[in-house]
Amino acid sequence: MAAPAKIGRQFDFSKLLKALGPELKDGVGRLAGQHASAKENLSKLTAQPPKIDWAFYRSNVSTPGLVDAAEKAYNSFKYPKPEDTKSEAHKVRRTDMAKKAEAAAINADKRLKDLERQLAALKAEKDLASVTVAEALAANPKWAKEIEEDLRNEKWVP
Repeated sequence: MAAPAKIGRQFDFSKLLKALGPELKDGVGRLAGQHASAKENLSKLTAQPPKIDWAFYRSNVSTPGLVDAAEKAYNSFKYPKPEDTKSEAHKVRRTDMAKKAEAAAINADKRLKDLERQLAALKAEKDLASVTVAEALAANPKWAKEIEEDLRNEKWVP
């Protein structure tokens, strides 16, 4: 039986291994080995099965008509090709997953930039032990306003 040409397409396992964590690398390595083995087995298959030598069987089978009946049955057999009902659904699902992955990557990039900005702001701040009250109030005018209001209203305990 012939193997479809699509089955033997290339897959870059090294790229996948770089993207995965160390705990998954063994499993992917086994999968890569199975993939290579399957490709090797598929490459051994011929495009068409070998032709049957009916003359050889006619000369070696003594039952009259048996080989002719077998040849007629063999030649009349039509393998029903299954209808492809899943490819379109897989294409739709694949494009949907690609869109979701793209959106997740964009959101991750935005989040990463925001976190990097916050980290840079934290690194730029002065050490808390060396910050004076005046510097803290100058950096946070809202705090200064709330403290002034509490003092004006004689609110000594929060």
